[in-house]
Amino acid sequence: MKQGFEGEVYCTKETADLTRLILDDAAFLSHNSEIAKATERIVFVVPGDGTPCSKHELVTGLDVEMYSTGHILGAMSFRICWQNGSEEKSITFSGDVGSAVPGREHLPLLKSWQSPPHSDYAVVESTYGARARPNDHKNSNARLARLGQVVDRAVLERRGTLIIPCFAIDRTQSVLFDLSILYAQKPGKYCDVPVYFDAPLASKVNALYGQSLGWEINEVIGRTDRCRNGLPRGTVKRIHTVLGSDYEPRHKAQRASLASGSIQPAILITGGGMCEGGRVMTYLENLLLDEKTTVLFTGYISPATVGGAILKIRSVPLEERSDLDGEVSFEVRANGGAARKIVIPYSDVKARIEMIDGYSGHADRDDLLEWCFPVFGGERRIVGRRIFIVHGDIGARRGLREALDERSRCLCDNGEIAETPCVTLPNDQKQWFDLDGSDWEDACSEATNIAPVVSLDEWPTGTTCG
Repeated sequence: MKQGFEGEVYCTKETADLTRLILDDAAFLSHNSEIAKATERIVFVVPGDGTPCSKHELVTGLDVEMYSTGHILGAMSFRICWQNGSEEKSITFSGDVGSAVPGREHLPLLKSWQSPPHSDYAVVESTYGARARPNDHKNSNARLARLGQVVDRAVLERRGTLIIPCFAIDRTQSVLFDLSILYAQKPGKYCDVPVYFDAPLASKVNALYGQSLGWEINEVIGRTDRCRNGLPRGTVKRIHTVLGSDYEPRHKAQRASLASGSIQPAILITGGGMCEGGRVMTYLENLLLDEKTTVLFTGYISPATVGGAILKIRSVPLEERSDLDGEVSFEVRANGGAARKIVIPYSDVKARIEMIDGYSGHADRDDLLEWCFPVFGGERRIVGRRIFIVHGDIGARRGLREALDERSRCLCDNGEIAETPCVTLPNDQKQWFDLDGSDWEDACSEATNIAPVVSLDEWPTGTTCG
């Protein structure tokens, strides 16, 4: 859009709704009217009736198919088909592939991906292409057990505040869902521990998830209110009706009490997954200084963020932090006022820092291999005769290339596939690939109108063809 794009955006209804929410939120937080104007100009188009696995005609001779990736709500792989003379050609764009392999779903809200059929080409992401997660990071019972252990230590043993910064899309909803399960399984154990939710954007996303997945709102999270051990109904309090209507900031006094640590024990879920902004910032100022506080991260945190600075001292005992150099610094902006700079030396951070894995919505190396070599009707197939690896750092892309080469040779030796794919790590945005001619073209060539394949690696040393 910055570069002047004014075309139509093809996507699912859910993707369009989430995109509008994110852009509206960015415009509001940045006070940038240009973002708001640009958002209004976007024309979202849902192909056909939006039904996955069906072919929808975009224009004469150009069709699109969508296949759920199981990543976040609305995420799809797109398979584009067109006629090249009498021959049909096709290319599949993976998008972000989810971490739930068909038959081995472990996250609470979304089903596994749908495997697209074989194409001539496939453009595949590689975010975690060089990483294989342990099995217990792909197990819902193990994840729930880890969450329960942190909750028990934070609010039952230390009787403090457990603050969980979460990304607005999918992570917040998954954590809320898991907490509802813990409370439903052991209502008597947690009935005196209130759960608070303070994340305006995530609240709106909650509503979209609820609408799209067809939940009965009060049955999903509301059951945390139903304690059956003699305590009054409603002892589990919430700042906002979770997975309900839009956020309304009606509880300023309650928020101030939480920020000061006056309400304990308590569980507090906030926006700002890496603590780079969002409501979490207003709580960290005081809660990081309280030794009864526990900060729980639920996934990857960049070392360059505020969350990364906090996580850096995770393994340092409280009594040894006085010897540490360094600090946690961030800005707090309340009610649209001027930003205040907060600097907390590591020696003053008394909060416990915890991390649990198992919530990532990204496929790891092994999951991506399953996606690239799916099984249809008992037969192994290749997602694309030629595979372009993109959307990952150099280590991730090289790692996935090596894994694809090894897996394809093994499958070919075993007779499961007839040929190995050509795996490519393209690098030069000035080079264009002619999908009809199956070869690279110069960017200035008039022979092709095909968009370039974007990547970061060296070409041609990053090419292997079986």
